Amino acid sequence: MLPPSPIEVRLIRLGEAVALSVFLSLLGISLKRLWKVGPVLGAAPMVAYVSGYAHFLLDVWTRFGRIPLHLLAEPATLFVSSLTFLVVLRTFYVGLASRNYLEPHPELLRTFTEATRKVGVRAKLSVLDRGDPVVYTTISFTPRVVISVGALEGLGEEELAAVLYHELSHVKLGHMSLKVIYYATLVVAFLNPLQVRLYRMAINEMEKEADAMAASMVGGKALTSALVKLSEPLRY
Repeated sequence: MLPPSPIEVRLIRLGEAVALSVFLSLLGISLKRLWKVGPVLGAAPMVAYVSGYAHFLLDVWTRFGRIPLHLLAEPATLFVSSLTFLVVLRTFYVGLASRNYLEPHPELLRTFTEATRKVGVRAKLSVLDRGDPVVYTTISFTPRVVISVGALEGLGEEELAAVLYHELSHVKLGHMSLKVIYYATLVVAFLNPLQVRLYRMAINEMEKEADAMAASMVGGKALTSALVKLSEPLRY
């Protein structure tokens, strides 16, 4: 019986990495208290596989002075997936939206400045020229809280403050950095269907943490009312 070829060995190891990734994802899902490390846990075998494949390509280059094109199929697929994901992320958060930013009203800016002081973070504020209620925080060195005109028109003063505290709580709790890591695990472990489940679980837990922190500062009633309006925009 002939020994497996290098490509067959790589495929076997890829299958093993995916299987281990799925197993660790199931473990992460069952151990909900460890949600912060869950996505990383699920992606770890795939990271190890990618590292091993890089070492394999380096070994081929050292021995033969070149790398056959068919051996670059896997890293090329990963690169294209990563690039596509980053382009989509950039477009969603910054791309088209940044062209529609408006200057915040002085009163809104004062409320935001007071919130950043109370939470203890540095952040910027922009108003998005958009009719539907949208509030989010961009991922950057200086996070930017973006709130749409529709949200400003639909939320009361206390509700608006509660939403701002919620977004700034994400920054204070380090959620923006965690999101970058979790996005990366989605790209690396794209062959593991449970990685999305781990990602969503982590995002949900982040929202709960931000809700709890914001509620401790401005009260839960205003925050609950604001979240209901933002999740059901047709009600106002």
